Amino acid sequence: MGNSPALPKVSVAMAVYNEERYIEQSIRSIMAQDFQDFELIICDNASTDRTSAIASAYAARESRITYIRHPRNLGSGKNFSSAIQAARGEYIALAGGHDLWDANYLSSLANTLDNRPNAVTAYAPNVWIGQDGEPLGMHAGFTDTSGYSETTRFTLAVWSTNHYCIAGMHRAAALRQTSYDLPQLEAETLVVGELALLGECVVVPHTSWQCRLVRDDSGFDDHINRYYQSLFEERRYPLLPNWRIPVALVRFALRCGRPWPIRLTLLSTAVCTFGLFRHELVWDIKQFPRRWRVWWQAHRGSPSRLPDYAVVRQPAKTPS
Repeated sequence: MGNSPALPKVSVAMAVYNEERYIEQSIRSIMAQDFQDFELIICDNASTDRTSAIASAYAARESRITYIRHPRNLGSGKNFSSAIQAARGEYIALAGGHDLWDANYLSSLANTLDNRPNAVTAYAPNVWIGQDGEPLGMHAGFTDTSGYSETTRFTLAVWSTNHYCIAGMHRAAALRQTSYDLPQLEAETLVVGELALLGECVVVPHTSWQCRLVRDDSGFDDHINRYYQSLFEERRYPLLPNWRIPVALVRFALRCGRPWPIRLTLLSTAVCTFGLFRHELVWDIKQFPRRWRVWWQAHRGSPSRLPDYAVVRQPAKTPS
């Protein structure tokens, strides 16, 4: 009997949909890493452009690449979940189909997790680039939570102004204990909070990744529309989408299984997120009457009477 192939140290999970313009650049960026003990899993959410042809061609030439194409659009949440579930490595690095990594990105993050047993996440700061790769003069980081208690880590993670650390490298066992498969707007807030209870997030300053700004959301509702319609297999009509994360954080704090003194501390942090997200929550309340009318008309089966509202724009019909 032949020996089974050795498991890779790192699994790179890439979830894509219609990324024909950038996916080849992203794949080349990953394959050019100075760390080679990894597999790349590309999960395609039934793309309608040349994404499938490009990804499958790379998979045919490179044994470390696994290409999985779903027969229908499952929503971005389930698509990423399938990539994470297929991962075999000790560590999982999440990748976008339009982003770029420094050549030492994987090695730097993997070495950090190797040498920091209390860490569950290693994160490198990101810089923003435009559609043609031009620098946009913006960057984002995250608070290093090394040495803090679990309650302080939770507070720092949840109250952070960004949660791009979700795009870092995680211990697979820890990531799979979180709500990574939750199809919910801004679900990464809950996931980084859950990870914070499991261990530290270490910021790795001597490498970085480039986050490409490929979409232009003209307004807050356009942002909600894009995320909501990408999260689910079927069309959804959000009523109070921004309220769901603070409520989920409260529920998590109450059910996390920690001793009650710790739960109450986590609960106070979760309750304070209602103030942290107050602008978004107030916006939801202001928009609720219109969204309710949209939801009601949609469920009565009368899409032709829907108002001209970003969250419910109907897709163009395919000619029969």
